[in-house]
Amino acid sequence: VYTVSEALGAVSYINKCSKTLPRTLPRHFVLAAFVLHQRYVAPRGGLVRLWLESLPPLDATCLWSDEELALLDDDRVVRRSKSRREQLRTEYRQMMHVLLDEGGMEDDVSAGPTAASIDWEREYAWAVCVVTRYAWHFAADFPVIVPVSLRFHPSGSADIAEWGDENDPGAAVYAAEHGSLQAKQEVTVFSEATGTVDLLVHGGYVWDDARNAHIDLVLNAGADGERRLSEVLEEKRDALLSGANWTRQMSFELSASTLNRDMMTWLRLVFASADELQLARTHDDFGHDGSSPLEELPQSVRRETESAAVNALLATVQSEVGRFDHSIDEDEVLLMAHA
Repeated sequence: VYTVSEALGAVSYINKCSKTLPRTLPRHFVLAAFVLHQRYVAPRGGLVRLWLESLPPLDATCLWSDEELALLDDDRVVRRSKSRREQLRTEYRQMMHVLLDEGGMEDDVSAGPTAASIDWEREYAWAVCVVTRYAWHFAADFPVIVPVSLRFHPSGSADIAEWGDENDPGAAVYAAEHGSLQAKQEVTVFSEATGTVDLLVHGGYVWDDARNAHIDLVLNAGADGERRLSEVLEEKRDALLSGANWTRQMSFELSASTLNRDMMTWLRLVFASADELQLARTHDDFGHDGSSPLEELPQSVRRETESAAVNALLATVQSEVGRFDHSIDEDEVLLMAHA
């Protein structure tokens, strides 16, 4: 296990340039600098170097050209990929270039076993993608490099655990003998960033699994001029929304497994009638406390309100689906034609 502290110790250029670099360095930058050091400066035969040389080519979309990104049928991936690419370019200019130029790393790389030259795209962006794609996390802010290549999955078949102490940390992978891991199945691990967009942008792969398709859906209750009830009742509706830190325009995450409880509560509150608003005490009156299935109506919600909420949701989903050039079935046919 190679920690950020070990990376700082190995990449002496960072301490050498401490007065020029930002006071707080992103952890992925420190680990990326370590990856580049191990690949281009460290002696041949090191474990990390051998592991890096054995990795398959990365196909993360943040490494794609504009022409390649234009072929994707998903605006979210295109936007995120371009934004990530610009972020990597900025990091290279503001931090990596400092190590190369002022810290003397460029001279060591040129004189190293491979006599390479580090640019932002082929080397630095690649190193960051390696860190993002392969680093394990003992906590959200505690990434470590482990020279074992496991892929992430929204319902990983194994668990990662930390063992050892601060001076000698280690990592263990636990897979249940009888459970989620089946014979001949790939060993995968869970990560908070396993949505389709995250995997495409940073890892260059996706899973053919609807559970992985987490989509942000924007719902709009209408402008002030479109309010349906009296000013007093609409003010109460706003107050109830505010009690949950909601507004009249919200973004909720959709998943394949279940309806978003907060989203359904918001929709019922948005479509609540005068009688329902007058009786309501908090936004919770339009939601579930978890003791009953989501399919059951809360006692304080009329069936007409639920119907209006569901119809609005379906209309918004249909509108979002209509933005794509092809349906899922058509996509399958097109993919099979080029297989």
